[in-house]
Amino acid sequence: MGNFVSGLDGLLRHVSILFNILKRNCFRPYRTKEFDRSLKILKSYLDTDDSETVIFCCIFFAFYRLGESPVSYYDLASPEFLGCNPLYLVKYRDDLTSLAEKRLIKKVESENGDSFYIIPEYVSYAIVGNRPRIVFPQFDDGDDELLIPVSRIQERTVFFSDEIEEKIEKYSELLKHDSFAGKQEELKRKDLPSGISFVFTGVRKTAKKQAAFTIAKKSERSVFSFNLRTVSAQLMDNPDSIKALFATYKKFSDREKLEGRHKPVFVLEGASIFLQKRYLNPDTGMETVMQIVQENFEEIMETFSGILIAICDVYDDSFDNNFYGKIYFPEPTDESKLKIWQNKIDWLDEKTVSNFSDKFSLSSEEISNVAKRIQIDEVLEGKRPSASAIEEYCRNERRHKQKRSGGFLAK
Repeated sequence: MGNFVSGLDGLLRHVSILFNILKRNCFRPYRTKEFDRSLKILKSYLDTDDSETVIFCCIFFAFYRLGESPVSYYDLASPEFLGCNPLYLVKYRDDLTSLAEKRLIKKVESENGDSFYIIPEYVSYAIVGNRPRIVFPQFDDGDDELLIPVSRIQERTVFFSDEIEEKIEKYSELLKHDSFAGKQEELKRKDLPSGISFVFTGVRKTAKKQAAFTIAKKSERSVFSFNLRTVSAQLMDNPDSIKALFATYKKFSDREKLEGRHKPVFVLEGASIFLQKRYLNPDTGMETVMQIVQENFEEIMETFSGILIAICDVYDDSFDNNFYGKIYFPEPTDESKLKIWQNKIDWLDEKTVSNFSDKFSLSSEEISNVAKRIQIDEVLEGKRPSASAIEEYCRNERRHKQKRSGGFLAK
């Protein structure tokens, strides 16, 4: 890897393109056809959003340029790499947590408690070898990155409907230690599985994961978080790996109990992989594999004693018997989008915000991107952009982004 910057090809070439264009422009947003093409390819491959992809490429490049030494987030602000304003990088810190959850980078702690990041071998192997998929290692109960303590669960401003808010409160109360323990005893007396599970489904980018984390926070429980999309190839090669994943959750639960803490909440993202359609009479090899995964899942749920929140964009109601409760997250209303604008850019007056909201009808993710650009200008230019400049950002967002479903999350 020492000479990886020469003779680049395939995926590694796109990593280099993104990094070098950013480096030439001190990490300031700079879009070219070449940049956008590489970004699109890597986003699809890594299953990441724009900012996650950019941060991953920078960590990847810095890691190997430093001789495979752990990389501090602020190393990227050094003249050797990007030379950008550290205040700008601060806005992207959440992406590091997201990349670690997706197992694309791994967090390591220094003796003084500072956070550093490395690139796991299986990730570099896939990218350097231009592999069609990243094949993740088997689930490891020693991988503490999968368990997020209550103290590290971040609280964010989220706009939900009254109906969803009521269910979040209801489920949070149900999962509080004393209530949960009592319900478990009742279920056992009735010879029923003692686990309690929920499914959160609906439109993409509507803060389903954040709702799950909010419930865990309110019920004072850690989160065991995993995204099935990151191991879809492994799941297809070995349908029994779903059992290994739940076994890993149980090991974490047992460890938490031994150390005097409550049972964690298992937040399973990407569950649409096997919950979107029930395959009773499979016609293809893929459908046969999915049928096995579905049967394994239902077998697990027969004896499951933990807390599961399955998150999926597409869901087959025939699985309802496996879940105690369900929340459907719809497309956000215009009122919700207006609140997101006001929450993220509080110095904009209501009339201006309403004009942007009505004229462009941006999704919450697109609003977040525009707000991030406004905040960057505030930091780097030392002043707030004009209304006409913000309008141009909105126009560019619609021009450069393919339309996606809006959400409720205000990061």
